[in-house]
Amino acid sequence: HSGVMSLFNQHFIKTGIVSEISFKSVQALMDLRHEGDYQDFAEITEEEAKGAVETAKIVITMLKETFEKIKES
Repeated sequence: HSGVMSLFNQHFIKTGIVSEISFKSVQALMDLRHEGDYQDFAEITEEEAKGAVETAKIVITMLKETFEKIKES
């Protein structure tokens, strides 16, 4: 996953195609996922999980809109 994030950063964030805020949101989601998957006895609250789902929905919408604009140009 880190390789994909690195390439995404290189090709979309640093070029200004996608906002850095989107990238930081995805990084935060990946960190939360990593914590849940790999830390013994990780405690992710219901509030954190709901926040992560909402953040993911927002990021997905922004990325869809961005890639539609790219397709149209």
